[in-house]
Amino acid sequence: MIVTIPAGTSVTATVQPGLSYTGAVVPMSIWVEIQALSAGTILAGAADHPNAVQLTTTDAKMFRSQMEAMADRFEAAASGAALPEHTPIALMEYLRGMADAVAGAPSNAGLDRSSSRHLRQAWAAEAFIRAHIREDIPIIRLCKEIGVSRRQLEYAFRTTFALSPLEFIRALRLNEARRLLTARGARGSSVTSIAMEVGLTHLGRFAANYRQLFGESPRETLLRGRRPED
Repeated sequence: MIVTIPAGTSVTATVQPGLSYTGAVVPMSIWVEIQALSAGTILAGAADHPNAVQLTTTDAKMFRSQMEAMADRFEAAASGAALPEHTPIALMEYLRGMADAVAGAPSNAGLDRSSSRHLRQAWAAEAFIRAHIREDIPIIRLCKEIGVSRRQLEYAFRTTFALSPLEFIRALRLNEARRLLTARGARGSSVTSIAMEVGLTHLGRFAANYRQLFGESPRETLLRGRRPED
């Protein structure tokens, strides 16, 4: 369940053993912007009274995944393995999911299904991603750059590339990492430095996703690049 509570509201709650809770304090201006970009909807009464939304099993799994991603970001930032500004990006993605759930709109509501338009949207997004592949690209930033809602962007990518925006970004990052691993093998570069360079900060996931896509580990690619030519 998601509960949104306006500023200044006092709430008494009973914490049940075995359940997990998480909370975030967000300025109303940011929450309104996230709702508009994510769901294409702003809830008029959101700031007036507490509101509770029961999650579906799918949404609940998504939120758990996002919370785990945030925990990874905080851990990486605390250990110095990633820049501190990475953490708010994970938080923004988490808030985006909340906006989707609170809006409660059908997944196909308000979609522009014009083939020429969604192709242009997908191609414009692809060009932006390729130009900024070494930067953090949260979906909310991509929506702003292209000028579409989260659902419209998702539709454009699914119909054009048969991938979600996040899957597409990950695939491009992995391919760029493979290119660098192959090109820099002989220069003494490390897997970690190359992964960080293309924005893949979770090394365990990077290695697993890389092997799944290319059939070998990043280290194997790097070592092959270091072999002397025959």
